[in-house]
Amino acid sequence: MKEHSGFGGAVQGQPKSHRSSAISDRPPAMRRIVKARTVTPQDVKDRLTPARLMVICRDWLPDGKQQGNWWVCRTPWRADRNPSFAVSLTTGHWEDFASAEKGDIIELAMRLFNEPFTKVMDDFADMVGMRRA
Repeated sequence: MKEHSGFGGAVQGQPKSHRSSAISDRPPAMRRIVKARTVTPQDVKDRLTPARLMVICRDWLPDGKQQGNWWVCRTPWRADRNPSFAVSLTTGHWEDFASAEKGDIIELAMRLFNEPFTKVMDDFADMVGMRRA
């Protein structure tokens, strides 16, 4: 009878799958590289404190001002005369009240700077002290 050896699914007498040997058969220095995970949008959002969001809003939307837990300003991609755009300083979500568009801080960065998702994630990872693998 064959023995089962846990999560990798390797069975004695059969070759190990690539999943079970991917990390354990490599030298120690390579194990760290394999174990490094990619920074997700949620990882970034979890590290964006209200203070950090305030700094971002002051930088990216300098014509705005704080009103309670919101940064309120004119919509940056449209010629507004009155403020109709707000970013939550607690969650990083934004809303354009004139067009009913909504999004998160990552989508805002992509739209403001016309950068692809991967570039924006790399920049946020640097900003919050995380490195993308």
